[in-house]
Amino acid sequence: MSTAVDLVNAALLGTDRRPVPAPDGDDPAAWLLAGAGRRRALTLVAAGTASVAPPAPGPALDRPLPSEAARAVLDELLASGSEPLVDLWLREALDAGTGLAPEHWTRVLDSARRASRLDRRRVGAALGPGGLWFARHNPAWSALVRAAEAAVADPGSEPADDRLTPDAARREIAALATGALGPAAARAQGQGVGTRLPLDAYDAVADAGLAAEVPSARAGLSAAEEVLWVRWDLAHAFDPDRVPPERRAVPLAPDHVQTRPHALQERR
Repeated sequence: MSTAVDLVNAALLGTDRRPVPAPDGDDPAAWLLAGAGRRRALTLVAAGTASVAPPAPGPALDRPLPSEAARAVLDELLASGSEPLVDLWLREALDAGTGLAPEHWTRVLDSARRASRLDRRRVGAALGPGGLWFARHNPAWSALVRAAEAAVADPGSEPADDRLTPDAARREIAALATGALGPAAARAQGQGVGTRLPLDAYDAVADAGLAAEVPSARAGLSAAEEVLWVRWDLAHAFDPDRVPPERRAVPLAPDHVQTRPHALQERR
């Protein structure tokens, strides 16, 4: 007895004349009422579902997708948990005219929600209208979405381009080569300088690092070399015609343990 007609016939004729398949020990009349209730509930649910209009589709992507190589680099940077290098990836992606692929929206949004060193304007621009539409569906990202939308809408909020001129780059490299700071502080300074140096300063950094004799100088210049190499890796991933120079890693002094700032593996 699975149709509405069967239930109505049993109700009209009585369960004696139109038996119902109630389990042994159950009251047929009670079983019939319960069956009718279940049938009515299913009907109401189906009717309600049919009346709900599907949501409007999200906006189309407004930027080309990055290359497979660039996406693979971002996978490694997200796995490493390095906020400055993820921010560098976003900067390089926007400079190349691309954005985030949908496969990375969730992980970048989660990282940006917890991170203080990811630029919200870059996150919003790389997500684009489609990624922000996606993010609005998760309340956990609401504060990030508001900040990103406000930053994108306000041209004056665009972060200043702090990349160094050639003369300023030479001064920063010379300052790292003095070894005036302790190894840990020099390494932190070197990482920051590495994000701002022009890419063609790579050989100058490597030369200074290999010539340095003070451990803290090597620590700072090694960190700058590592970050510059990651940036070259990114530049090549976004534009295969940009061929990086030969890698010349700066070895650290024996009494200072090297901590790599990223999870990238040597691919060249």
